[in-house]
Amino acid sequence: MGVSSFPPVAGDSGSGFSNFAIDLGDYTDNTTTLSQSYPAGGYSIGSDPSDTTLDFYLLDADGALVGYSGTAAITATEAFTTVVVLGGQANLKLSFTFNGEAGVPDSAGNSINAGAYITSTTPTDLPDINDTTTVTGGNFATDVEMNFVSGEVTLAAKSVTRGSSLELVVTRPDTLDSALDPWSMQVSNPGIPVPSGSNVNKIEVTAGAVPTWVTTSPLPAANLGDAYTTTLEATDPDPDSSVSYEIIIGSFPGLTLDSATGVLSGTPTANSTATVRATDLGGNSNTREFSTAFLVAAGGTKTTAGDHTYHTFTGDGTMSFYGNVAIEFLVVGGGGGCNPNPYNPYAGGGGGAGGYLALSSTIAANDYAIVVGAGGNEANGGNTSFNGNIAIGGGRAADYNLTDAQSGGSGGGNSGNAASGGAGTSGQGFAGGGAYDAATSGGGGGAGGPGGFGGDGATQTGGDGGAGLEWLNGTYYAAGGGGGTGYGSSGNGAPGLGNENAGGGGTVNGPLTGKAGIVIVRYPTP
Repeated sequence: MGVSSFPPVAGDSGSGFSNFAIDLGDYTDNTTTLSQSYPAGGYSIGSDPSDTTLDFYLLDADGALVGYSGTAAITATEAFTTVVVLGGQANLKLSFTFNGEAGVPDSAGNSINAGAYITSTTPTDLPDINDTTTVTGGNFATDVEMNFVSGEVTLAAKSVTRGSSLELVVTRPDTLDSALDPWSMQVSNPGIPVPSGSNVNKIEVTAGAVPTWVTTSPLPAANLGDAYTTTLEATDPDPDSSVSYEIIIGSFPGLTLDSATGVLSGTPTANSTATVRATDLGGNSNTREFSTAFLVAAGGTKTTAGDHTYHTFTGDGTMSFYGNVAIEFLVVGGGGGCNPNPYNPYAGGGGGAGGYLALSSTIAANDYAIVVGAGGNEANGGNTSFNGNIAIGGGRAADYNLTDAQSGGSGGGNSGNAASGGAGTSGQGFAGGGAYDAATSGGGGGAGGPGGFGGDGATQTGGDGGAGLEWLNGTYYAAGGGGGTGYGSSGNGAPGLGNENAGGGGTVNGPLTGKAGIVIVRYPTP
């Protein structure tokens, strides 16, 4: 249907031409130049069919805005010659309490002092930084503004290029977050009321999708200190878009992340956890935390307790480290053997406990031989060694022929009529216990580890071994020496505290053989 006009309506109470009508015809957002100037004042607006979602702008002969309304009433502050209607439907008939010639719309979208409006935008998906869209509509002023709005977030367009009052080319903001999709593009002319009844100044667009992570955590395992390469990968659902990568929290010691390819490579020096952000060309991003599981060391029996990993050796073996590692370690020599006395009056003293070392150091990547000393059987216990640290085995007990007790990490206990036990080694143990006295000949206990001496023998009571020392978690390693036998008794010497653990000395009443040594290495669990 074409644009038409209504005939004048009689009965105008004003100057005779203050009422008019407009038939939108084929136009929906239009400018109507009236055939005369209409006076300032209030006008009521009717519509057929009824439509309350409209915006009205009144312009004077110079094109200046003199009235705006988004309701069914409008006030002109000055005389006007032009009416701009936004948001109407085709063939809508509008009446401004008319009593004169009907206005006929003669153009659309050229009134830059009216509210700007949008009819379409192509494309509507703007996934990448610097993406542009062509906006068609009307009333675009030379200083027209475009904002992207989602909820309480408002971002100005990166740029707006005006081709005419009917067309714009708009560049999206760099930080358009797809998590806030959809965004509303909202156009406005500075100083001109924004349409509030029709919302024809708004249209929805989207910012695309965030990248999706493919790589999971933990990253593939390898040996610490070996050359390493793996790829962190995230894909972007948006077409023709690439993904870049950045570590934003933490680090991967010894490794470098290629921001363009996601390749993580180098020689790892420690296990770690880091957060990586994947970002597409549109600035949409997704983060994921990755941890590494590089093997720090191998050897012995591996266990984990609390926040530490333990490697325990009860026999000879090899400890391998795959990088520089801060460790604590325990080295205990074999316990000294007992010399049983078949003649009760000359009961032999208990064997000495093994020597004991507990140290800390940072150790380099390498393989390290471990030798664990065996317990002595009527002999000294064997030495235990790790990386040049040697725990000397415990000394054996004196025998019933009055052969002296032997020295070691801890000294062996004496038998009857002997004056003293064997000597210990500084820092590893103490001297063994002597006989009770030359006449009664009670056997002395073997010395403990660094915790204390073995007890002296006593009449009818075997001397107990000294207490071993705790290490790490309340467990006694470097155990006490074995007890001797009292005068006239049949072998009732008692083991020292902790004798059931590594390095304990032999006892007269059994076991005759000292306990084997031990090596334990621990480090914080990666």
